[in-house]
Amino acid sequence: YQTQAIEQSAATRLIWPNAEHWFGTDAFGRDLLVRIAFGARNTLLLGAGATVCAAIIGMVLGSTAAFFGGKYDTLIMRVCDVMMSVPGILLCLAVIAGLGTGIPQLIVAMTIGGFAGFTRVFRSAVLGIVNQEYIEASRAMGGRNFYIITRHVIPNTIGTLLIQLTMNMASNMMVGAALSFLGMGAKIPTPEWGQMLKDGMNNIRTHSYLVTIPGVVLALTAL
Repeated sequence: YQTQAIEQSAATRLIWPNAEHWFGTDAFGRDLLVRIAFGARNTLLLGAGATVCAAIIGMVLGSTAAFFGGKYDTLIMRVCDVMMSVPGILLCLAVIAGLGTGIPQLIVAMTIGGFAGFTRVFRSAVLGIVNQEYIEASRAMGGRNFYIITRHVIPNTIGTLLIQLTMNMASNMMVGAALSFLGMGAKIPTPEWGQMLKDGMNNIRTHSYLVTIPGVVLALTAL
């Protein structure tokens, strides 16, 4: 199947969906169902990779900013304000312009564009925890800051983390597909849903399924 996802065949190009090719074939004779199946790896990798990396950075910065407060908190929040004042996709474009195209570069760009939101969410969550009695008790028993943060603060933000992960993964999948559609994601001929949408646009008037099917799959997965 991996061979079918990449190798071209002039004899099977632009075949509408049928019993042999359930999703049809593209302009290079490659089975669309196979490419969608393999493209799921890269699309999900973009969404999950960028979300997890941004969540880790946001958890560390947000938790420590709320815990220590003062000038450190002010500095972190002002940096986040600046990052969030720029539309995320424009920030990604700027980062990709410096790093080049490809899935790893796209994950880095989306991480930089998304960690500020996680930081603010975790800071708000931790602010409601740092003054609880069990935190004061841990301090009174000689608990160090690192121990308190890792043992008491971060575990109590897991619920917030799970909600943010699911919401941001869906949006990051869409952003990643949009950037791939612009030619900044997976490199040809690697299957990726955004790249497949871009390829299908060349024949959208005569073979609309090339855009419709990957688009529906992307939307349903995000939902």
